[in-house]
Amino acid sequence: MPQSKRCFAGIVGALLVVMAATTGPLLRHTRIGLEFRGGYELNFAVEPLRSGAAVTAEQVLQTATILNDRANRLGLSEPQVNILGTNEIRVLLAGVDGSDPTIAGLRQAAGLPVRLVEKYSLSVGGVLGAEDLANTVKAAGIAVALIYLFLIVAYRGPGLVAVFAVSLCLWTLLAAFNVLDATVSLAAIVAYVLGIGLAADANILAFERIRDELGLGHPVGQAVARGYAKATRTILDSNATVMICALVLVAVGIGPILGFALTTLLSIVAGFLVNVVLTRQLLRLLYGQRSDT
Repeated sequence: MPQSKRCFAGIVGALLVVMAATTGPLLRHTRIGLEFRGGYELNFAVEPLRSGAAVTAEQVLQTATILNDRANRLGLSEPQVNILGTNEIRVLLAGVDGSDPTIAGLRQAAGLPVRLVEKYSLSVGGVLGAEDLANTVKAAGIAVALIYLFLIVAYRGPGLVAVFAVSLCLWTLLAAFNVLDATVSLAAIVAYVLGIGLAADANILAFERIRDELGLGHPVGQAVARGYAKATRTILDSNATVMICALVLVAVGIGPILGFALTTLLSIVAGFLVNVVLTRQLLRLLYGQRSDT
């Protein structure tokens, strides 16, 4: 076996081992959103400690950080602390009801740079349940399977490489959610599936350009290099338009909209690195030594 193919097999094998060993723990530690589990919401107005003083943006941010740290220390699962406007803070606690005694700890004024006035608090029921989550994941799995089948049938060997790359992209997104301690909401799952489509589309664009180069009589290794060189600009342009939309949603969105936008951004970055940069190198290793067409 040529050295390049041994290198290809080593890289793919090592990544498959890492993915197989870590996917289970990553799934178990992934945070599930309020719409699936329900929880409790507290909404505070932020006021200055001294009468006549003004509340600064820095004080609001510091207070939100303290509340988040306090919730974590109290053992409350998945605290989501959001700043609303200039003088409001909303705390969302997944899987918690109003009778939980630890909620009182969030209402304590000690150690805060401002005074919190509770505007309201209420139990938030899960719009969706465990069965809905399972059905959503099942639907996403069917979509992934159909995309994989198309890639393999349409492109055979390179299609298998693309299937591996898309799988690695999904694993990368899952790892990113855990590292960032992000919550998997319904909107995030939708963006996750959209990311799969973007990842597959990047491979399809590259493979079609490679076919064009093969049709012109270039050897396989050269066709791979020239095909990716021509496809990369198109892939960048298409991803840039989606990224602009996602950045606008990040700037103005809250809640589910923000979750969708952030997941989309992660999908674009991970998809480009894995499905363009890595896949190109893998195909060069796999076909770079071949001179036939």
